[in-house]
This record gives sequence, structure tokens and C-alpha cells, in this order.
Amino acid sequence: MRAQIAALLALAACGDDRRVEDVFEAVSGSRLKLEWHLYEDGTRQAGTSAFYDTQVHSRCTPQLWVDGVIRCVPIAEDAVYVNDTCENLVGRASAIAKPTHFIGYDGVGDTTLPARVYVAGTPVDAISQFYAMRDSECTGPFFSSSDVTYYALVDEIAGSSLVPIVDSEAGAGRLAVRYRSTEDGVSLPLGLLDRDLGGTCSPTRRTDGDVRCEPDEATHVSLFRDPQCEDHVVAIAGSAPVPAIARVPDPSGCVRFHAVGAELAGPVFRKDGQSCTQLAPSPSRRLYAIGAELDLPTLGRTIEDADARRLQRIVLTTDDLRFIDERLFDTATRADCQRGSLGDKVRCLPAAVVPASTMLAASCAVDVRVAEVPLHTCERVSFATDIGDEGTTLHAIGDRPTAPLFQRVDSTCQPYVAAPDRVVHSVGPALAPETFSSAVTYGER
Repeated sequence: MRAQIAALLALAACGDDRRVEDVFEAVSGSRLKLEWHLYEDGTRQAGTSAFYDTQVHSRCTPQLWVDGVIRCVPIAEDAVYVNDTCENLVGRASAIAKPTHFIGYDGVGDTTLPARVYVAGTPVDAISQFYAMRDSECTGPFFSSSDVTYYALVDEIAGSSLVPIVDSEAGAGRLAVRYRSTEDGVSLPLGLLDRDLGGTCSPTRRTDGDVRCEPDEATHVSLFRDPQCEDHVVAIAGSAPVPAIARVPDPSGCVRFHAVGAELAGPVFRKDGQSCTQLAPSPSRRLYAIGAELDLPTLGRTIEDADARRLQRIVLTTDDLRFIDERLFDTATRADCQRGSLGDKVRCLPAAVVPASTMLAASCAVDVRVAEVPLHTCERVSFATDIGDEGTTLHAIGDRPTAPLFQRVDSTCQPYVAAPDRVVHSVGPALAPETFSSAVTYGER
């Protein structure tokens, strides 16, 4: 892993005109193994939430251990004490049907940290109460529910033997790749860091084709300081901290990012359809001006040439690094897709969608499913989502309705007039989940 990072940085040092050939990719270690999402066409993406520990024989996740080190701790339920001297332990299982391990926790101040890991034995008799360690004292009793199965604990695994995990940065420029690593060789990219703005950011493709890394921590603004609803303002409720960055809508359909300016006094307005309405004063509301627009870093973007596959990986490039985007390019829809659940499977679903809604036709006698598509969008939108009793469904967006649409207002049927920046489109029937590529999740062993 370290050799890979060194090679990347050495290439960057050769000069800006030198193309960086290596791609920063996810790699398993000799002990900790990555989990993968494998799509039907053979495309795979690394999972970032868990690993498999081949020595402990358990899935594990990064957690702060009681010794102050981030370690890969087995995914397991609690081990608890059965007596008031905190000497004898059993495992409590309520969510995992066949537990292999249990974790003993210690209370330290206001936090509770994993401190011991045990191998699960056979079921034992239920207990009605249990005890716990807090600040080196045995506390309790705590009453136990009846829907818990208890297990003997066979062996203790030393916490110091669990694999330490380190989060680091790669790259010498403004943008750095955040990655997770271990001494046994794991290298797992997690995302991007904008060092100038001091926070994480996400690659976003704009209407002009540019890819910019947009700050993840930015407050959405929807209120205004003028009765024409033209001058945005940042509104903070109560004692909430003042954000550093504001996310401001742009007429292009994209968003602009601005620094948050000085505190203001005065009225505040909200846009309701085509009207601008003043809000009632609130003593807990604080207003801040929109400051200077922020210059965001840009990235190069190419799509890998894998003709035999429906899903194509997207390679993003900074000045000195090349790495794989979390999105994929779906050659069937000609648009980016991202991992999500639809039906009972993980699938690569369209990244740009709008919600479907119900309008009325034939003088409010017939329900019509439609999607209001922004007149200007930062990405082309071809699908709408609908959340109903049967779960989430996806629909193709069609043409504009030819018949007039209506809505009920105060029990009367009124013609529907879309906002000036929205266009109403019909949506088709729910698409079969199989329309979108599915993935199975597996772990290396």
C-alpha cells in the first residue's frame, strides 16, 4: 500500500506535463479482506463500511477501542456481567441469529467503548438482570428483556490483536484522496478532501461538462432578505453554529457555493410559487449575508473502455492522482448511476432523478402521475422516483401532458399552473427492478 502511494507521488513530482498512469484503487490486506458489490456484467465496487478478518473469522468495522486506537472490531452483540462483582460474563443475542462473537464494553465518562471480545459458545439459561463496568466500577443491576438468547463465552481474544486502522490522505495538491489503510496492506479510498476549504467534497458534473468537487458541509439557503426574493440570506435557528459555507441555487440548475458573511438584521422573505412572502419575526432566528463565491477545484473525468460491460467505471483525475468515482456510467441509460436498493436487491440506479407526484385531469376526475422537471438542471434527468405502499419505484419521464391539469384548492377544482422554472412531464408505469443492473455482495477470504 505504501509503495503504491509512493509511486503515485513520485509520478506527480516528475512535472505537471507527465500523465499519472496509476489508478488509486481498493486493495485487500493479507489479513483484513475487502467486501465487494459485484454486478451482473462483472463490474465491481468496493464496500467501505466493513471488512472480513480472516484470523478472527468475522466481519468487522472500524471502532474506537478502549485503548484509544481505531481497530477492526467484530460485528457482534454485547457481553454482560451476571453478578455484582463483574466477574462472570454471558453473551446477549437479540439481533444476530447465530452469533460467533460477543463484545464487552466499558463505560468511560460519557462514552461506552469496546474493551473485550469473546468467542461465542453454546446457549445457556436466561438471566433476569445484568451488570456493567463504568469508570472501573461494577454498576447495576439492569433488567433484561425476555426476547434475548444467552450464550456461554468460550475464549477471550486480546483487543491488542485486533487490526489497527488508520485514515490518511494521498496527493500533494489542493485535492487529496482520503483512504483507509492497515499494516497488513489494506488500501481503501473513501472520498476527497478539499484542503483549502478544510472539509470533504464530492465530485459533481455540471451542465458545461466540468466536474467540480462540491463541499459536503454546506447549508442550503431558501430564504431572502428582500421583498423581490432575489437576494438570498442564510437563516440559523436557535443556538445552532454559524456554517462556513452556503449552498445557493443558480438559474442554470446547478448550485453556487459562497462563504457565509456578517450577521444581518431586518425582515426575511420566502418564495411561494410566483409570490414573495414576508415571514413573521422570530427571536430565535439569526440572519447572515451571503459572502464571496468560492472557487471550487476541478477534476478530469474519463470513462473506462470496457465494451463488454454495461456499467463503465468513471476515472477522476487531480493534478497528481487518478482514482475511481463512486458512480458508474450506465451505457443503457447513457447516464451516471449509483448504488442503491430497489426491490430486494442492490442495483445501480440513476443518479439524477426527480420525485413523481399526483395531479388531476378531466376536471379533477382522474388521477395523473407526473414529474415536475426543472427547466434548467445540472444533470440530465430521465427518471422519476415514487414512494408508495409497495416501496420505491422508478419511472421513465415522458412527454408533456396534452390535456390540462388541475389541483384541488380549498375543495374546489382549479387549473394547475407550474412554477416558471418547472415543466410538467408525464411518467410511465413503474419500471421492473430488473431494468437496472443488480449486484451481489461478497467478501474476499
